[in-house]
Order: sequence, then structure tokens, then C-alpha cells
Amino acid sequence: DKKERLIALVSYLASNLDPSCSEAVRRAAWLCKADLLTGMVREFPKLQGVMGREYARLQGEGEEVYRAIYEHYLPRFANDPGMPKTSVSKFLAISDKLDTMAGCFGIGLQPTGSEDPYGLRRQGQGLVRILVDGIFLKLSLRDLVRTALSLYKEKVKGDPDRIAGEVITFLRERMQSFLRARATAGKNKEVGAAWFSEGAYRSDLVDAVLLHKFDNVAEAYRRIVALVIFHQRPEFEPLM
Repeated sequence: DKKERLIALVSYLASNLDPSCSEAVRRAAWLCKADLLTGMVREFPKLQGVMGREYARLQGEGEEVYRAIYEHYLPRFANDPGMPKTSVSKFLAISDKLDTMAGCFGIGLQPTGSEDPYGLRRQGQGLVRILVDGIFLKLSLRDLVRTALSLYKEKVKGDPDRIAGEVITFLRERMQSFLRARATAGKNKEVGAAWFSEGAYRSDLVDAVLLHKFDNVAEAYRRIVALVIFHQRPEFEPLM
């Protein structure tokens, strides 16, 4: 079931953003969880994706396919420098993370307080980090979440529109967390300085963008950067 939902989601992304990779991304979605059934991954779970990449490479799959089998698990943790590199990898990573989130929210397994047994905060932050990429500027987040929920059909408990709203609110919170982490990195020259160039992300500036409209992560990120840069100019305070 997971595999079939992933194929549907990557097909949706490819058809809307990059039809040229449709065949490769569907093949990657078909194979990306196959290594979970192997004795090697059962014995060493951290090798999920790693073994899948090697098996696919040795089987003669294309580079985009075997790379995506590994890279769709990235980023593995909050400050993981590893990120999906190709469109195939990005589409598969987004589909995998969003499918997990949609399924959990669809049956009421949202994180509560410090409890997050399914790692949804980590998945959500990874999703946001990928979606800031400019290739997703035309992607409607609401349409994508609704598509992911629709693939669960009758398994979803409750109104799909309400659940979609909850997922989007959750992703907005993850984006706020992502920006706070970047601001912290920017204050520490030894951590993350290379990826911090816009200045501190003042919370009121972030809220001014994210609370106004949030249906595209890449667009929201660019509006935040523009506002952060503008607020450093002398005319900002008088204009505000």
C-alpha cells in the first residue's frame, strides 16, 4: 500500500513540476522500500536506503533511481547536512515524508507535547527544508496534502479538509522551527555560517509572512528573506 501511494504522489509531483523525470521517479518509488525485506537491513536497520541503493546499482538501475532510493530518507535529523540532490530524489523524499504525516494525522496520531513516537516533527522539518527549493514555487501545499490524504481513502477518520488544515498548520510550525535553527546557526560562526546570509530571522517578521498566507513553502521563504533584508535598511522603521 505504501509503495502504491508513493507512486501516485511522485507521479503527481512529476506531472506538475518536471514531467521529464516521471519514469525514473516512478521506478524509484517502486523499489525504494524493497531493501526493508532483506536480512541485512533487518539485522542493521540504519542501513535502510544504503543497501537499497547498492542492490539497485548492482541490478543495473539508472543513477537517478539508485541515488533516490538512498536520498529519499534525507535529511535524517534536524541539522543533517545531507539533502536530496536531484528532482527524482526530492520528489520521492517529499512523497515518503508527506505520506507518513498524512497517514498519522488521518487517524489522529499527531504529536502531543514532548511525545512524538513516529518522528513527525523530524519528518515535517525535513519536508520543509526540501520544499524551500525554487523548483517548488508553483506547488500548492494544500493541493499536495489533499492528494496525499485522498490516497488513504476510507482509512482517514474525520473530515479530510480539516485534517489537511491541521497538517498545513503543523508544517507552518515546522518552518518557524527551521528558521529559528537557521538564526541560531547564524550567530555561531562555527555552526552553519555557510548557509546563513540574510541576517537574523526576527520572530515578528517571520510571523508577518507565515500567518498571512501559507500555501507554498518556497514562496513564503523568499518573502521572509526579502522582508528580513529590507528591515535592515534605514527606511524600514519609518515606513512600518
